Amino acid sequence: MIDYAAINYTAVLVAAIASFLLGAIWFSPPVFGPAWLRALGKTKEEVCGRQRYALAITAVTTWITAYVLAVIMLGLKIASAWGGAIAGLSIGVGIVATSMLSDYLFCNFRIKLFFIQAGHRVIYLVIMGAILGAWR
Repeated sequence: MIDYAAINYTAVLVAAIASFLLGAIWFSPPVFGPAWLRALGKTKEEVCGRQRYALAITAVTTWITAYVLAVIMLGLKIASAWGGAIAGLSIGVGIVATSMLSDYLFCNFRIKLFFIQAGHRVIYLVIMGAILGAWR
């Protein structure tokens, strides 16, 4: 049985914020922003129209992801940055990216879009895991 009271909510919040900030960097113009827009087949103006709504929902879903990862790591008794990073990598590649790939193939999305978006999710799970594991 998982002791939910043992979850470090400060670590969950910090992990969520760090991952949210990674997204700001990842999708910025110097990194993958322009390539992401091209792979989407959209302009910056088309994407920015719903930006406030999307950012608000993303903040909530990122916190939920950090919380669930903390629960999983607690259940697995992972209590180190390295162990957390490996857990994040395993979940990112083994569950998130593989699930996304079938969606992308069935929807006929560009493979470049998959690599940009799945790569972001895998890296943010590694970061989250490292923070949660270190902050036990």
